[in-house]
Amino acid sequence: IPMYNSSDTIENAIESVLNQSYSDEIELIIVNDGSTDGCDKVVEPFLNLVIKNRTVKLINKENGGVSSARNRGIHESQGEWVAFLDSDDVWFPDKLQKQMDEVLKNPDALFIGTNRNQEQYPFFKKSTQSIYKLNAKNTLLKWYPHTSTVLVKKTVLLQSGLYDEMRTHAEDGDLWLRVARLCVLYILIENLVF
Repeated sequence: IPMYNSSDTIENAIESVLNQSYSDEIELIIVNDGSTDGCDKVVEPFLNLVIKNRTVKLINKENGGVSSARNRGIHESQGEWVAFLDSDDVWFPDKLQKQMDEVLKNPDALFIGTNRNQEQYPFFKKSTQSIYKLNAKNTLLKWYPHTSTVLVKKTVLLQSGLYDEMRTHAEDGDLWLRVARLCVLYILIENLVF
């Protein structure tokens, strides 16, 4: 979770991760990107929680933008998979479990997003399938999926070059295009993020 002046929303974002039905280990990394509103104080109580298979880590850094915050979190992560969550979004309780179930069914799935807020990919009748694939051409027609829905192998992120920290807009679309050169983008057609 990249966090910048998110004192009003960060608690809900964190709780949505800690309350996932997915029972395996989840390492939650919150990267405070130079906030000035005290949101780091909102996070502090979560650092001392003892919850089975859940760890929470706070990284404080100077403000460098969302891409630098996400890249720092990726580098600090210990897991095989990385899932993104914006500080003003929340995951539905079964988000990670449903994505991991699909990964088990589709061994070539190295990237899997979902729908968010009832939004769907509008082209090529993709929304008629329960799970579908997007390629680079598809993502050029419509940037998809939203960042907070994505679960991706860490090795794919590293091979893609991570987020371009010089970009101030469309940093996710840029990364998805580079990821799409390495693997297809699976989309689970369920609304699992708000």
